[in-house]
Amino acid sequence: MRQLDAYFAGRRVHFDVPLDLSSGTPFQQTVWRALLAIEAGQSQSYRQVAERIGRPAAVRAVGTAVGANPLSIFVPCHRVLGSRGR
Repeated sequence: MRQLDAYFAGRRVHFDVPLDLSSGTPFQQTVWRALLAIEAGQSQSYRQVAERIGRPAAVRAVGTAVGANPLSIFVPCHRVLGSRGR
C-alpha cells in the first residue's frame, strides 16, 4: 500500500514488490515481462513490443496480452500505444 500511495502521490515510478504473473499463458507472461522493461516516461508501440519479444508478426496477439494484464499499475500496459500514438 505504501508503494501505491507513493505512486499516486507522484513520488514513485518503480515498484519493488514480487509479482505473480502465473495467471497468464507463457506468451502473455513474455509480453508482460517486456512491459516491465519500458521505463517510466517512455512508450512503445504494440509492434515494438512484438519485435522485442522476437515475435514481429504477433502484433495483435501482443495487444490481446496487454489487454489481459491483471496488474496494470505494476506492469505498465499504459506505456504501450498504437502505431499512430493512440
